[in-house]
Amino acid sequence: DPDRRRAEFSVLVRSDVKAQGLGWALVTEIIAYARREGVKMLFGEVLRDNTQMLQMCRELGFSIEPDPDDSGIVTVTIDLDGAPASRGAAT
Repeated sequence: DPDRRRAEFSVLVRSDVKAQGLGWALVTEIIAYARREGVKMLFGEVLRDNTQMLQMCRELGFSIEPDPDDSGIVTVTIDLDGAPASRGAAT
């Protein structure tokens, strides 16, 4: 958003380099950048069957809610005014 209160993020990792921590590194850098820029809330859409991404989002402190318009998508949201993102096991 122009007022920098909310920002949407997206990450795409090629299938041949998945499970190497690249997604974790990208998302944690996005969170850090958004915090530095004063963004208050970060959100994104994740395919419901992308269990690795959803687990990573849980470990980082994102809330996960179903998309009311598309049963194949969930919305992940993190409040950046809260505690720093934790470092759990990468998926």
